[in-house]
Amino acid sequence: MVTSLQLNDKQSQAIKSKSDTTLFIGGIGCGKSFALGVDLLILSHLTSGSLGLVIAPSYDVIRYATLPAIEEAFEVLGIRENEDYVVNKKPPREWGVDSFSSLNNNRIITFRNGSFAILETAENYNKHRGAQYDYELCDELRDFREDAVKVLMGRLRGTAFKNNGIKHRFKAYTTPFDNPNDFKELRQNSLVIKSTTFDNEHNLPSGYIDLQKSQLDEKTYK
Repeated sequence: MVTSLQLNDKQSQAIKSKSDTTLFIGGIGCGKSFALGVDLLILSHLTSGSLGLVIAPSYDVIRYATLPAIEEAFEVLGIRENEDYVVNKKPPREWGVDSFSSLNNNRIITFRNGSFAILETAENYNKHRGAQYDYELCDELRDFREDAVKVLMGRLRGTAFKNNGIKHRFKAYTTPFDNPNDFKELRQNSLVIKSTTFDNEHNLPSGYIDLQKSQLDEKTYK
């Protein structure tokens, strides 16, 4: 694993947070999904055999945004697919790791240390009733229903973290909410880290911020 990863201050604050609930609220291009990927790698390796949930509003978000950002973060960190983790398939026999399911490993990230992360959507959130997760990472919380979050919070009782004295964690990476009253109770009871596109300017293409300024209305840009 490489050690020269250059995270901005706000990304680092979110990833290092040990609060029960952490909300990273940031502008486009501030590195939310990349930070989520780094967070996933760290949380999945706090102990072997853990089970995490990575959840986004829809399958399209998972497919086109969340998973590519996770894989980018893993690559930067020197974590290689089929060597250190696999997606949507059984782990190699030489790992000595049991498959998550004997029936179907679709939307499952299996790590070489025997931990798993489920890639899911918040559209049918009631399917998570009865599940037990060690940690939950939400991408674009702004597009979740508040009822969905209540269900997910009740699922934070995974045995791997519990048996090793590790705190269960709910962490969300999202662009700002349209309505200031959205998730008001959750925000009041969470560590909230706010970031802007400028915090991640050194990682963005030249002219990116100026382009956004020319395309967005003044309120959205601010």
